[in-house]
Amino acid sequence: MDRITQPLISIIVPAYNCEKYIEKCIDSILHQTYQNFELIIINDGSKDNTLEKISTYNNKSKITVISIENNGVSNARNLGIKNSKGDYICFIDSDDWVEKEYLESFVKNITDKEELLIQDIIQNEKPKYNYKLNSIDIFQDTNILFSVYNPLAFGGPVCKLFNSDIIKSQKILFDTSLSYGEDLVFFLNYLKYNKKIKYLPFANYHYIYNSNSLSTKKYNFENYLELLKQVISFKTFVKINESSNKDIRNFLWDYFECALDSLYYHKTKTIVRLKKINILKKIMPDFKISKDISINRKIILYLIKYPLILDCYQLLKHSISDVKK
Repeated sequence: MDRITQPLISIIVPAYNCEKYIEKCIDSILHQTYQNFELIIINDGSKDNTLEKISTYNNKSKITVISIENNGVSNARNLGIKNSKGDYICFIDSDDWVEKEYLESFVKNITDKEELLIQDIIQNEKPKYNYKLNSIDIFQDTNILFSVYNPLAFGGPVCKLFNSDIIKSQKILFDTSLSYGEDLVFFLNYLKYNKKIKYLPFANYHYIYNSNSLSTKKYNFENYLELLKQVISFKTFVKINESSNKDIRNFLWDYFECALDSLYYHKTKTIVRLKKINILKKIMPDFKISKDISINRKIILYLIKYPLILDCYQLLKHSISDVKK
């Protein structure tokens, strides 16, 4: 088989306590119209019947199952990468499923190994972004990239076809120290070695919302700080101009404000809070007071020059919020 026209795709599925969904996920993968793939399932220490349900499949030529002690989705994905043999890597979450043309729609549109292929995601039975077919140079077309597509809004690993050579040669892995946003960090690091993104006008991936998702939790200061640093680094790397900067400013604000608020949510000691506020002050993005930001953010922007006063303001704000609850 010609691996240029018929590349081998490694599909990586991390699985943890997903007995309700895993069979539909596996079935949807095995019934793909494009069959030159390997399926690597990482059973991440499931306590339910997930492993038993995976074990009923006899497609040994297609499926590799690796069972490990529970150590998180990032570790599971990294192990999948390490054991993959494909020319391309595709991530699918165990509680989601894909249409039978999912892989084929990627393969038919491979024209450049330095392109990252992205297709739409289906939420609530309809496509979320409604992409048009378009190839974007991330260094030349930053205005279009961020004003039309804004990759920060869809930085998860699913619905994307990654070049395995780039991932492995540049040692791009998921950061296991992060509990939130580790997928966005992986995505941004990958883009630094990838010249183009090709958006495809297809929606073949069904995302199933899980109320136990990590996105419903509160995270620590260090987690948000790392996200803030990574987005600032990427913005600098691709030399985003002022116009594009406006389109990612809200993401920077969100991570900045979440990092600040986390100090009060987790009841951090005063001396530690002040040290961390000073850290934020030193790496603060080029925010400017403008009409389109909230009063709260205007106050933070002004008071960041005076960490002790900002701390008093934050304490008052959070105490009022706690009373309202």
